[in-house]
Amino acid sequence: MKLALHVCCGICLKYPLKDLINKGFTPEGLYYNPNIQPYAEYLNRLETAKQVMKQSRLTLMAPDYNYNGDEPGFFSEIPETRAEQCARCYMMRLKYTAEHAKARSIKHFSTTLLGSPYQDHKLILKVGTELAAELGLEFVSYHDEWKKEYHESKRELRSDGAYLQKYCGCIYSKMDRKLEKLTKPA
Repeated sequence: MKLALHVCCGICLKYPLKDLINKGFTPEGLYYNPNIQPYAEYLNRLETAKQVMKQSRLTLMAPDYNYNGDEPGFFSEIPETRAEQCARCYMMRLKYTAEHAKARSIKHFSTTLLGSPYQDHKLILKVGTELAAELGLEFVSYHDEWKKEYHESKRELRSDGAYLQKYCGCIYSKMDRKLEKLTKPA
């Protein structure tokens, strides 16, 4: 069974890719992440994701980088809350993936965001399920299994010398990470 798989990064991709293949899916990777800032960060994550896909003899599609994505003003408006920004980001990326699946007559779609213990799984599942219903698709999630393997995937990639990011991706998460370090007791 073909599955359109939104890929956010190599760490979150490593175990879900293996698991989906073991469950009988043939993932078609789609690296759509216009939220990632700066561009060098975007490229570093893309390279690691390509390496992970290549190990399974699969390719990764990556549309041209456009930090505003398909949603005008995505970064031009400051969100009232972090949750609002994340919700917009999840919707943007999952909608792109679901529409890609629909256009290619692929019935199933998912996201490697569900492989991260740092993401809002409840919100991602809600967005994915709503998009699936709207477009007549099936949103696939084994997030409870996937997030358990996150740290092992990170360890394996580190030992392979792969690039490992230090924040979620957008400029807001990068600022949060820096503030966290500054306010952390020594």
